[in-house]
Amino acid sequence: MSHAGHAAPAEQQGTARARRAAARTNERRDRVRCEVHIDIDVRSSAACSTGVTRDLSAAGAFIVTELELPVGSTVELKLHLPRLAEPLCCVGEVRWSRPRESDSGEPVGLGVRFVAPDAEARRAIQSFLLEHAPLEVDE
Repeated sequence: MSHAGHAAPAEQQGTARARRAAARTNERRDRVRCEVHIDIDVRSSAACSTGVTRDLSAAGAFIVTELELPVGSTVELKLHLPRLAEPLCCVGEVRWSRPRESDSGEPVGLGVRFVAPDAEARRAIQSFLLEHAPLEVDE
């Protein structure tokens, strides 16, 4: 029995391959992190603080701040990107924290994932990231 009848036409295979490649590119774009230090305001229902990003991606940021919040906390963020007249506002979720008591030698702060940023915020962050060399790509 020939296997030719079971294979998709070459152009269908090429289109499917292109779709998978585009999806991987979009996923990688979200995972590209740049080491950038940008002022950021963090507000939760319990407290407010200012901080500075240590690294930034389209998906989130590590924020150096003395503010200690539990994992899962929702925060309002105002990111002061250069060249924007107004701070970029978005909502984030605390994914992890590094408390003052940490002996790692790393700065204290919060790992925050952006929650459903609007198209304008996402474009502004991605545009900013394209101007900076990536720190790493999380695989």
